[in-house]
This record gives sequence, structure tokens and C-alpha cells, in this order.
Amino acid sequence: MKEVDTVYITKTSTDTLMTKDSVIIKQINDTVLIEKVKYVYKNSLVRDTVIQLEYKEKPVEVIKTVEVPKQLSILDKILINIGAIAIALSVLWIAIKIKRACS
Repeated sequence: MKEVDTVYITKTSTDTLMTKDSVIIKQINDTVLIEKVKYVYKNSLVRDTVIQLEYKEKPVEVIKTVEVPKQLSILDKILINIGAIAIALSVLWIAIKIKRACS
């Protein structure tokens, strides 16, 4: 049997995306439209996990077991035979019903 030793190494890195501020001025006839865009920050966090496995051999103790079948009692044998006869009679009865229905 092998024994497993697991080591987790986690590395975290951050990535930041920034959009600059912009001002748009539009003039339509006598109307002045001012549109402002502020700074937009977007952070993303990236995690990288590395798993290192080390296998170590471990001695295994083998235990041999032998199962002995249990002897059936007389009642069990009688019940098994009654069940087999009942199944045979039901198959015969179904066959007779099908034969009568066809003729």
C-alpha cells in the first residue's frame, strides 16, 4: 500500500485594468452637451495552486479468509423446491393461456 503526502502551494497575483478620464463636449445649435467619463478600475485576482504528491511505500499485512458455505436446513430445501414448482406451473399456465387465445 502506498502512503501519500500532499503539499499545496498557492500563488496569488493581481491584475489591474484602468480606463482614463475623458470629457466630450458637443454643440448642437444653441445646446452644449458635456459627457464625462471617470476613472474605471477593474481588478482581477488569479490564484494558481500546485499540488505536489509524494508516494511512500507502506507494508501491507495480508489476511487470508476462507468462507465456508452454510448447510441448508430441511425447511430451506422444501421452500426452494416449492418455489421452483410454482415457477414451472406459472410458466405452463401462461403457455396454455396463449395457446387458447391463438386458437
